[in-house]
Amino acid sequence: MDGTKSKADTTFEGLRQILHEPAGRVYIGDEPNILQRVRNSKTKYISTVTFKKNPDSTLGEKWFEGHESIPFNPELVAIIGNKGSGKSALSDTIGLLGNTKQQLHFSFLTKDKFCDPKDNKAEHFSAVLTWADDFPQEMLLSAQVKSDTETEMVAYKPQNYLERICSDEVEGKEFNRELKAVIFSHVDKSDRLGCSSLEELITAKTNEKKAAIEIMRKAIHALNAEIVKLERMLHPNYKKEFQNKLKLKKAERAGIEKPLEVSKPDATDPKRQAEIEKINSSIAAQRADIDNYTAAIERLRTEKTNLAKRINDANTLLQKLVNFQEQFDTFHAECDPLCSNLGLDFEKIAKLELNAVDIESIKTNAVTRFAEVGKQLREDYEKGPVCGLNKAKAEIEKLKAALDQDNKKYQQYLKELEDWKRKCAIIEGNEDQPEEGTIRYYEDTLKRIDESIPNELQELKSKRCEKIRGIYDKMDELKKDYEFLYASVKEFMKTAPFSESDRFLLDFSVCIQCKDFLSRCTALDFLDTGL
Repeated sequence: MDGTKSKADTTFEGLRQILHEPAGRVYIGDEPNILQRVRNSKTKYISTVTFKKNPDSTLGEKWFEGHESIPFNPELVAIIGNKGSGKSALSDTIGLLGNTKQQLHFSFLTKDKFCDPKDNKAEHFSAVLTWADDFPQEMLLSAQVKSDTETEMVAYKPQNYLERICSDEVEGKEFNRELKAVIFSHVDKSDRLGCSSLEELITAKTNEKKAAIEIMRKAIHALNAEIVKLERMLHPNYKKEFQNKLKLKKAERAGIEKPLEVSKPDATDPKRQAEIEKINSSIAAQRADIDNYTAAIERLRTEKTNLAKRINDANTLLQKLVNFQEQFDTFHAECDPLCSNLGLDFEKIAKLELNAVDIESIKTNAVTRFAEVGKQLREDYEKGPVCGLNKAKAEIEKLKAALDQDNKKYQQYLKELEDWKRKCAIIEGNEDQPEEGTIRYYEDTLKRIDESIPNELQELKSKRCEKIRGIYDKMDELKKDYEFLYASVKEFMKTAPFSESDRFLLDFSVCIQCKDFLSRCTALDFLDTGL
C-alpha cells in the first residue's frame, strides 16, 4: 500500500523474511531515513561494484562469472560466504577502488594469489566502483594505490593487518654481571661511595645527570611531535591531499539537493484567505521560537562541553599539585641524607608551598553550573529550551492540520528549505572557529600551510637544537664519570703480566661518537645513535 516500504527480496521468500524481523524490515511513511541520508550524502555510499574482463584479454579462465555487477545495499555491514566464495576478492577490490592505505595486507589481490607474476590474472580484469552520485572509480585489479596522494575513500582493515598489529614480539637481553663485578673489584674502596656493586655506583654517580637528560629528551620528544606534524603539513602530498578533501567536501555540499520551490497558495475566498494568513503567521512565529530554542540548546550544549573540560582541567591541575607534592616529598627524602652529611638544613635550602583554594572554588562553581545546564537540557524540564522546542513543533503540527493540502505542501517546503540551509552551513563550517572536516577548515589549513607554518617550524627546530646541545653537555659529564670508573681496571691491565700479550686485547674506553652532530640536529633519527 502507499506509504509502506519493505526491505527484502521481491519474492515470496522475501515476504516470509519480513515476518521474522518486521521492525527492521518495514517502514511506514513517505520515505525511510536511510534513503534521505543516501540522497544527501551520495559521495559516501557505494551503489555497485562491477567486474569485467578486459577486451584484449587472452586468459581462457572464467572469473567473477555470474557476479559481474554487484549492487550494494546502503546498510550493508557484512559479507558472508563459504571458503573460496569470493569474500576476500570482493573486499580487496573495494579497498583497492576506495584507495585504501592497507594494500600491503591484502589476502586475495596479492603476488601469492591473483596477482602472481607468473600468470598475473589481475591484469586481465578491471573493476568499477560506482558511488551513489553515479561517479565511477575504475582500476585494473593489478593496480597500485597511490596512498601518499590519493584520499582514502574506504576504511578497509584486512585480516592480515589485524593479525600483524595484534602480535607480540618479546626480546630479552642480559648483561655480563661477572665482568661488572671484576671492574668493581678494582675500584678503590674510598671511591665506591658506600655502594656494593658497579650498578649501584654508576647509579649514584650518574643518576641525576641521566634524569636531566631524560627531562630534555621528553622536551625533544614533544618538539619532535610538533615538528613532524608541521613537516608533514608542508609536504606537497599533504597539501594535495587537503586540496582533494576540499574538492570532495565542496562536491558533497553541491550534492545536497535544494528542495523544489513551492509557491505560496492563494485562497479564492477572502475570509478563508484571512484564516490561512493567520495560521501561516502563527506557524512563522512558532518557527521563530524554534530557531531561538535551537540556538539556546546549542549554546547550552557548548557551555556544557566547556564546563566538562573546565572540571577536567581543574581535576587534572589538582592531581598535578598532588603529584608535585609527592615528588617534592621524595626529593626531600633523597636530599636529607646528603644534607645531613654536609651539616645542612634542607628546610633552609628548599621549601614548597601549594595553594589549591582558587582551583577548588573554580571546580565547585563549574560542577554546580554543569548540573544546572544539564537540568535545562532535560526534555521534562518545563522552563527549558528542549521542552519549549518540542511544544513549538507540536503546535506547528497542530496549526498545519487546519491548512488545506496546498498550504500543507507550502509549509513542508519551508521546513525542508530550513533543513537544507542548516545542512549546508554544517558542511561549510563556522567562520571564526571552523570544525575539522568542514570546507572552511580545509581552506584555513591550506592558507596556514602557505603563510605561517614555515616560521613556526623554524622556531621549533631552534628550540630543539638548544635541547640537543644540553643533552650533549650532560653526556660529556657522563663520559667523564665512566672514565673515572674504568680508570682503575685500565691501570691494572697495563701492569698485569698478560698486558703485553697479543692474545689478550681487552680494553675499556668511553667516547661519544659525534659525527656531524650539530648538522644533524634537524634529523629525527639522532636519538637512535645513543641519545
